Amino acid sequence: MGIDAARQPLIAGMCKWTTARVDFDELNLLDRLLAHVGAGSAVHRYLFSRSGFSDRLLGHAASDPRLSLVTPADIYA
Repeated sequence: MGIDAARQPLIAGMCKWTTARVDFDELNLLDRLLAHVGAGSAVHRYLFSRSGFSDRLLGHAASDPRLSLVTPADIYA
């Protein structure tokens, strides 16, 4: 979670270090957790995955400017 000077959430992320590709269940979980911290719709969400992402989630992320999907290759490239 990253917050601004007024302690309002700006970014939030979740990391999954498994051999399975991440799918919508993790995005849905992150969104449900954000509701508990009073995060508004402007929060940028990050999902980090060791093994990549499902094609469905990749397609969704391409049209959601508030969602970034990150793999180790993205970090260490």
